[in-house]
Amino acid sequence: MDFFNFDGDLLLVFAFVIAIILIGNIFSVQRNRDRQKTIRELAASGKGLSPETIRALGLADTESGSGIGVGGAVLLGVAFGLVVLGQAIGYASGDDEVPVILAGVAAIPGAIGLVLIISRIFIRRDRNGD
Repeated sequence: MDFFNFDGDLLLVFAFVIAIILIGNIFSVQRNRDRQKTIRELAASGKGLSPETIRALGLADTESGSGIGVGGAVLLGVAFGLVVLGQAIGYASGDDEVPVILAGVAAIPGAIGLVLIISRIFIRRDRNGD
């Protein structure tokens, strides 16, 4: 196994992930900058912000917790995929320890996913005033 033989492929994978994150953040900053410019122009003209304008600018209350729930569901899917991968590798190699190891690895995103889904439930209850 050439796990420790570093030929740059791993660096390219991490660089690609970092590039995706940076590009997403750059576009988010640009979108927020444009939104702030629009708000300043509206304030300078003396026009008020109607509810329709607030919704159009994306300034409406978006803290519903739905993004947290989606993230939790994705992490549960990743955990399930890791368990299935462990079973497949264990079956193909005949090694009984591989499924146990990957199930342990899958417990990490699975637990985080469960916590996110549970927190979404509490956010929804808190928003409804229960």
